[in-house]
Amino acid sequence: MYPLVKIPLFAQKDIYTFSKEEAKEYYKWFISIKSERLQILVREVQKMYPKWELDYTRNSLIKLYEWFERKVMYRNMNEEEKEQIKNQIAKTPLLVGVIDIPETTFTDETVSICFDISVYLGDALIFNVNGTKWTQKINSTNNIDYAQPLIVSRSGSPFNSRRVTESMAGSILDKRENLFSFSELFDDLVLKFSNS
Repeated sequence: MYPLVKIPLFAQKDIYTFSKEEAKEYYKWFISIKSERLQILVREVQKMYPKWELDYTRNSLIKLYEWFERKVMYRNMNEEEKEQIKNQIAKTPLLVGVIDIPETTFTDETVSICFDISVYLGDALIFNVNGTKWTQKINSTNNIDYAQPLIVSRSGSPFNSRRVTESMAGSILDKRENLFSFSELFDDLVLKFSNS
């Protein structure tokens, strides 16, 4: 079993309900566990690819994507989870009856894998593109990326590596075609951030 990310107790709620202080604490926690989570990722990937290295190169992302495709999984949602989604949709009456309640969601292992790979993708961009860094936007809870760790370039253009990684996992599991593999995404982002 893939070692799970242990979210701090105060952060085990909807991220959009974080106060600014909680958001800042969450970001500090994220920065503090990055190295540990990357070491877990290395150990797990090396079980399949013993020579895989955490070297922040495009080539490392090719094998990582192959590994990722084999590891992501769904599980069936329970009734309580479905009810929470119904309640969330009910807050926007125009969406009631338009958005289907899903039957499945990511396994806890898949969530942790996406978390760790998103850290690696972000760090790979920082390693390869001058002026990129981790940051967080906490000005408005209306921002889709509120309180989440983001990569920004000098121009401030944000990239939510976790959101993209989870989207790619969903595409794999739903048998939709991904627009990018990790290496192709990396190429696109390096170009984007280098020119900003």
